[in-house]
Amino acid sequence: MKAKIWLFASLVSLAGMAVAQSSAVTQSTDPSKIAEIEKHAQDLSSNQPTKADMGTMKSHKKMHRKAHKKMHKDMDKENMDKKAPEGDTPMMEKKG
Repeated sequence: MKAKIWLFASLVSLAGMAVAQSSAVTQSTDPSKIAEIEKHAQDLSSNQPTKADMGTMKSHKKMHRKAHKKMHKDMDKENMDKKAPEGDTPMMEKKG
């Protein structure tokens, strides 16, 4: 039984080493390729929102949150003003 476990473990480790050797990560010293990668990184970082944008997004969310609360508050007031018609039974009755 132990021999099977050792055999399995060695096969898994060999497979792991084979995958690591065929990895797609490469190292390059070509200046043009390095410049291309740095430009791509700058393009990606310029597409992300800045701190100023984040502040306006937070205030925008806050505005929506306030409007949503006000809408529910107004709906609750309307429901409080309405009286249930007589003879109207609740959906669930208490038992016992």
